[in-house]
Amino acid sequence: MIAGGPTSAQLAEQLLAQGRVDEALRLTAELANAPAVSANHLQLHAEALKAAGRHEEAAESNRRATLISPQDRIAWHNYASVLGDLNRNDEAKAAAERAIKMGLEAPETRLVYGRALLGLGKLDEAEAAYRDALFRRPAYGEAHRDLAQLIWMRTADVDAALKPLDRADPQNANAELASVRALVLDRGGRPREAYEVLNAAIARHPGDPRLRLSAAQAAADLGEDAAAVRLAESVAQVAPGVPAVEEALCTVYL
Repeated sequence: MIAGGPTSAQLAEQLLAQGRVDEALRLTAELANAPAVSANHLQLHAEALKAAGRHEEAAESNRRATLISPQDRIAWHNYASVLGDLNRNDEAKAAAERAIKMGLEAPETRLVYGRALLGLGKLDEAEAAYRDALFRRPAYGEAHRDLAQLIWMRTADVDAALKPLDRADPQNANAELASVRALVLDRGGRPREAYEVLNAAIARHPGDPRLRLSAAQAAADLGEDAAAVRLAESVAQVAPGVPAVEEALCTVYL
C-alpha cells in the first residue's frame, strides 16, 4: 500500500459505493480471514456479501462480528437486518431487541424490528415499531411504505393507509414520500391518482430520475404510451446504460 493511501477497508468501501462488488469482495475476504480480524472488518465483509446476494454468508460474517464485539450495537443491528432478509424472523427480532436494549436509537433498527415482528404475525407490535421509526424520522420513506402496506393489509382502506403520509408530507413536497404515496394509490386500485401524484412531484423535482421512471411505468399501465416513452427517454438521456432505465425503456416500447 502506498504511504498515505487508503486502507484496504476504505478502498473496499469505495468499491462498494461504485458498485464494483466482486473487487470489494476480494478485499473484504482478505480482511475477514486475517488472524486478528476485527468486528468492523467482518461487518464490511458482510456488506459486500450482501451486495453480491450471498445473504447466508453475510449472516455468518455478521454473527462472527457480534461474537468478537458483543457490546457493538451496530453489529447487532446489521445481524438483525440480514437475518430479516433471510426470513429468520425469530433471530432477527432477538438481534434487533439486543441492539435496542443497548441504546441504539436509529430508526433503521425499528424498521428491521418491525419487519421481523410482521414476519412473525405480530401485527400490532409491527405497526408500533414502524410508527416508532417514523417518530424518529418523520420522512423515512421505507418506514412509510411498510406502515402503509400493513395498514392496507389490515383495513383494505387506502385513505387510512395514506394518513401517516398526509401528516408527514401534506403538500406532497418530498420526492421519496411522493413515490410511496403513488405506490399505495396504485396498489389500492387508484392508478390515475398515482400517476397524478408522480407528475406533481416531477414538477417539483424535475431532476429526480426515480420519479420519472415510476411515472413512465404508471403511464404505460394507463395506456398513455406517448407519455410513457417521453418520460423513459428523458431518464435515459441523463442515466444511459443503467439497468433499471433500460428495463423501463423496454417495457414502454413493448
